[in-house]
Amino acid sequence: MAAAIKLIGAEHFVLSTDLGRKPAPLPAEGYKLFLKKLLGEGIFQREIDLMRKENPARFLGI
Repeated sequence: MAAAIKLIGAEHFVLSTDLGRKPAPLPAEGYKLFLKKLLGEGIFQREIDLMRKENPARFLGI
C-alpha cells in the first residue's frame, strides 16, 4: 500500500478498514495499527490526513 501511495500520490487514495471480524483486531485498533505502519513506511502524517479526511470529503463533494 505504501509503495502505491508513493507511486500514484496520496491525493488519489482514501483510507478505510474492513476489520471487525474474528480473528482480526477491532476496527479502531486495526486502523491505528495500519496508520502506524504507513508512517513507518515513510508516508507522512500530512498524506495520511489527506487520505483519511480531505479526500473522502472531496470525493463526496462535501
